[in-house]
Amino acid sequence: MVDFMYSGKILALLPAANLLFLNDVKEACCEFLQKQLNPTNCLGINALADKYSCTELLSISEVYIRQHFLEVVEADEFLCLSSIQIVKLISSDKLNMFLSEKEVGGYNDETDKVLNSVECYDPTTDSWTSIAKMQVRRCSVGVRVLDGILYALGGYDGSKTLRSVETYSSSRGIWTSIADMHLCRKYSGVVALGGMLYVIGGSDGTCNLKSVEMYNPKTNTWTMLTALPYGEPCYGWTLVIDKPPYF
Repeated sequence: MVDFMYSGKILALLPAANLLFLNDVKEACCEFLQKQLNPTNCLGINALADKYSCTELLSISEVYIRQHFLEVVEADEFLCLSSIQIVKLISSDKLNMFLSEKEVGGYNDETDKVLNSVECYDPTTDSWTSIAKMQVRRCSVGVRVLDGILYALGGYDGSKTLRSVETYSSSRGIWTSIADMHLCRKYSGVVALGGMLYVIGGSDGTCNLKSVEMYNPKTNTWTMLTALPYGEPCYGWTLVIDKPPYF
């Protein structure tokens, strides 16, 4: 059996063992797959574990994905996920992710005002630099970089929750308004993937949102996608994929 597994036939052996209720063989397959987990195959192994009810392998692979998420998103398997699978994955509050190195908008307790200022942090010099102010004051704003463009999405201006979006290009040095989202959002999660932006959940100021929107920069349009199973604001977590060196 060991020779069979190491010859690359594990994908045939596991479903056969599951079908024939060969639990010892199935368990051996799962142990083998567990030892093979790495950022390039963990999503596929997780899918196999789910399909063939390998409970322990499913749990272990999920933990592995969360702990190595920034490596996982660079693998080919991640690019093959559907939008629904991506939303489910990034909605976890246990992901091991890093915070964006930008401070966009916010709230000043001393002046009791929402800000439109933007600062950029350079870790090589351990210093902050102010860049052009946004057109709109925003706190609780979604922030993401896609193809070298910085996006500020929704947020709260001190009186209402926003659905407007503006972008900043370091080469031009100015903020530009683009198409509004379908819904007003603050505290939303934002993901850049495959040339698109995904805005997830958040709050409209009255209730938590389940909705998900996708932005296509080539057409400057927003599309509503399959909603989350429940509404949830995404406090404090952010994700940058293909982050350019100048942001």
